[in-house]
Amino acid sequence: MLSLKQLIENPGEVFSGLTAAQKTDQTNALSYIEMIAARAKVNLDGADILSIFKDKTAKKLNKIVIEPNEINKRLFEYNDRTKAMREQEAVADLVRFTKKYKIKSKPLIDKLTAVVKAGVWKPISVDDVNINFINTKDIIAYSEDGTIYNFGTFLVKLSKKTLHEKIVPFKNNLQCYDDVNIYPYVFDYGSICFGNASQYIGAARKAKNLPEVLNIIYVALSAYSEAGGPVYDIESFQEEMSYVDYFESHEDDGLLTDEQYEKITKTLEEKKMTYEAYKHEESQKAVIEVSKRDVQALLKTKKKMKAIANRVSENFIDNMADEDEEY
Repeated sequence: MLSLKQLIENPGEVFSGLTAAQKTDQTNALSYIEMIAARAKVNLDGADILSIFKDKTAKKLNKIVIEPNEINKRLFEYNDRTKAMREQEAVADLVRFTKKYKIKSKPLIDKLTAVVKAGVWKPISVDDVNINFINTKDIIAYSEDGTIYNFGTFLVKLSKKTLHEKIVPFKNNLQCYDDVNIYPYVFDYGSICFGNASQYIGAARKAKNLPEVLNIIYVALSAYSEAGGPVYDIESFQEEMSYVDYFESHEDDGLLTDEQYEKITKTLEEKKMTYEAYKHEESQKAVIEVSKRDVQALLKTKKKMKAIANRVSENFIDNMADEDEEY
């Protein structure tokens, strides 16, 4: 099974035995699938692309259909087949999430349910100030000449009180030449320039409409247009972000030892994570470790209580025996 990304990166290995013109058609079809899936918000992660879009007239060759109408038809058929299953998985994950963070407010749970069913955002943590989300599909944007820019996964820190956002890098992000900006419409302090959509995001925040706020954020991060007055032109984002550099700019004011610093930078390089993602992963490990210790402590306590109960029972029986002898 080959993913869309694998096919796009290595089309020559897959489409062997085809003419140069046929290979070009296949590459163009893959680009079209990537574009239409992103715009229609159809998640193809883990999908067998050759199986979904296979050209059945080419029995012995790996070929996919190249007609846009046929691609659209198969894409939406696939989306319909998998939508119910994805929703069930997302809701099950949300149940575990709400239990973990002790979220009991039904209105909030209902809003989070609407969010995860839409299949675009996933809540990953809650702190005193924010509910933190990541996008489940890569943020894709297009330049005026049709060039595709994959901005990867962002972490959206959404204020529980005001629903104002702070966008920070999370995984597989692009970097602007100034080493600060992470997206054409995102300011260096993490807020989005909504432009003409400001009134809509304002109304959604005022109404405490969490799903709509996240929907507008996703649209703002996906619908790039040079006419929209970006903070930086999309062409400025040419290379993948250096996560070690990002970590260095967010280092905790020299509080880390050299050994800790080397360990973290090595982890960032190996896993292609930002420092924000690293801290989140480490915090989850800490939660799991604390939970393990709690369980172990509880088991030890139960064991001690059982031992005490046994000793009490034994003493009680011994005392009764002594009393019988005396009697």
